[in-house]
Amino acid sequence: MGFSQGCSLLMSYILYRYQEHVTNPQVADTTKFELPFKGVMFICGGPSLPVLQDLGVPVSEKAWEVNNKTAELLHKRTEKLKYKADNPDTIKRGEGLWDEVGDLVHDPTSKKHLRDLKDVFGLDFTDERMRKAVGDLGQIVPTVHVYGAKDPRWPASVQLAQLFEGGLNERFDHSGGHELPRTTECSMKVAELMEKLRRRVEGLDDGEELRN
Repeated sequence: MGFSQGCSLLMSYILYRYQEHVTNPQVADTTKFELPFKGVMFICGGPSLPVLQDLGVPVSEKAWEVNNKTAELLHKRTEKLKYKADNPDTIKRGEGLWDEVGDLVHDPTSKKHLRDLKDVFGLDFTDERMRKAVGDLGQIVPTVHVYGAKDPRWPASVQLAQLFEGGLNERFDHSGGHELPRTTECSMKVAELMEKLRRRVEGLDDGEELRN
């Protein structure tokens, strides 16, 4: 499980290990690709663009602009939240700490970037070099992606989820910010997804009884 920058670390490890496997002729055709872990839950995190570039994936100027802008926005937002935490009297009743969405680079209500694979905030997932770097990881590594539509880094979370798209990928938008909201609804949904991930890594079908 990774949160924020921890997601980039996990993603980088998986991609590099996968490339070591598929480019080694002594094992690629005879040995199953495996990781020290059987599944991953990513929370509010994105891919490392330098790592994608290192693996030969074209990273457009737009992708860099989105990456830099969203990182800057998150830094500003967290500084503001820190101030409010230090000065609780400045918090107004009913005020949502992530409700300011006017400066986001994405529209929290739009699903456009979930449909256009040629331009997922600047990354082209139809490009042959992208497909070569990612391979069929989406059919090998079960993943759960949890993110919030009001998170300045939401575009990066969507990019990361797309890297592992392929049948074993679950997504949940909790509609909050760069956080895991402490609500019953969110907790129940995340627990449900963790249980589903457990069943998948253990090879259980939906119709089978859960193991104790």
